[in-house]
This record gives sequence, C-alpha cells and structure tokens, in this order.
Amino acid sequence: MNLGTNDPYCDGTSLAKSVTDETTTHTYIQKVIFTEGQLNDVTLGLGWGAGAYACRLPWMKHSPYVARNEGCYQFPRICPAKE
Repeated sequence: MNLGTNDPYCDGTSLAKSVTDETTTHTYIQKVIFTEGQLNDVTLGLGWGAGAYACRLPWMKHSPYVARNEGCYQFPRICPAKE
C-alpha cells in the first residue's frame, strides 16, 4: 500500500488515511521497507519513516494507517508462511 501525493485519498491538505477503519490480518508474512514519508499504524500505536523496516507476521493485527501530507512510499514483500 502506498499512501502518496498521487493517491486519491490524499488531497495534500490533510492527513492521508487508510480506505478502511478496520483492523487487518492476513495469512502471510509481510516485510516492508519505507523509502519516503511517515506512516503511523493506529492499532499498534507505532510509526515508521524513511529507511525503516517492518515485519508483519501471519494473523498480526494492524492498520488502519495515517500518513502525513507528503504521503508514504513503501516496498512490501509478501512471503508465504510455513505450515
């Protein structure tokens, strides 16, 4: 997910927010490198900026997100969980 200045949910005058207010979980491992901006996870109460790394394990509750006006660019990697 990229919350950036070209994102239709970010008009440049307010905070960019997730499309949903729901908490998210998934069955895979998600590894994320943040390259620009700042992203805050409302559920976890944590934030990440440029150069940060995050790893979300299967069934880990996270999101919704809020980004600053400049948005947030990230590269997620999805990895299957071992059974």
